[in-house]
Amino acid sequence: LGHELRVPPQTIRAGMSNIAQYTSNTPGPVYSTNLSVLLATDKWRLNLWTTDPFTQTHATLLGRWDESALVQAIREGRFALIILDINLDNPTDAAGNLSPGLQAAIRAAYHLDQRNVLNLYKPNTAR
Repeated sequence: LGHELRVPPQTIRAGMSNIAQYTSNTPGPVYSTNLSVLLATDKWRLNLWTTDPFTQTHATLLGRWDESALVQAIREGRFALIILDINLDNPTDAAGNLSPGLQAAIRAAYHLDQRNVLNLYKPNTAR
């Protein structure tokens, strides 16, 4: 727990501050695998899909959670922003942290807009 409970280094704090500001200034719902961003920006009120993406991913793989509504929302570009802890360009990062269905939907409908301490994806077309 030392890593989880430590005060983050200044570079991470600055990066998270930038992401929070960017997220706050982006109108519309946001999907994030980092719940703290949604809480800090009050975006969780617009549509909270998960509080534990790792468990959600494994529940999906074990057939205990149906992710089809979330996959469809992503494919339709309903999120103004998707924020991921992982890099979708790195298959090792994505394995086990985001279901194959979510990975495919994000790759199909979103593009990497910003790589900071987290990865920010925007819809391919303006809605």
